[in-house]
Amino acid sequence: MQIEAGVTDDRIEDVNYRSVGELLLRAGVGRRTELRFFANSLGIRSASGEPTTHGLEDSKLGLKFALHTAPDSVHGWVPRLALLAASTLPTGAANRSAGKAQPEAKLAASWTTAGRFSVYSNFGVGGVYDGNAWGTHGWVSTALWLAASPRVSLFGEGLVVGRIGGTATSANYLDGGVTYLFGDHVQADVRVGHGLGATAAPERFIGAGIAWRW
Repeated sequence: MQIEAGVTDDRIEDVNYRSVGELLLRAGVGRRTELRFFANSLGIRSASGEPTTHGLEDSKLGLKFALHTAPDSVHGWVPRLALLAASTLPTGAANRSAGKAQPEAKLAASWTTAGRFSVYSNFGVGGVYDGNAWGTHGWVSTALWLAASPRVSLFGEGLVVGRIGGTATSANYLDGGVTYLFGDHVQADVRVGHGLGATAAPERFIGAGIAWRW
């Protein structure tokens, strides 16, 4: 079992959106299978000259299935692979909910090396409902991790989101951060990021999180 929580502050020019909670419960139910429950976060939106609004976001249910596993001590070109499927549930407040379940699926791959570096990548596709019409987007992300010490790791990540169809939009992001391991079962992280390209360039975000495994 593992529970994760966090907060993210996202700004686009004079509009600020803060997500508080970001609770994720991960439960292993077999050697290869993990159930995931994403609880509702509190979304707080503020903008210059407008009243601040808040409400609970939609929750999400998911499943992770390991396709190929190997110990971290095993290195090679063949990655560890996992398939993840999830869907949001329209359980949020009227001013935060999409109003419909939004499904997604992704393939996660990871490589460890004989040194201090690890590489993680995701390839995903999902449905997006904007309140009036459906769209579909796909994304690719790659993160490079450096184990600076037995407790401290540094990471940098790039994310490309592309429109496949409908009302979905495209955007690119770059972020980085640091994690700190408290003992064997608790880890904290902080991260900062920025949008790239014409669509997302004004966006910047900062966040922090904590994970506890037992």
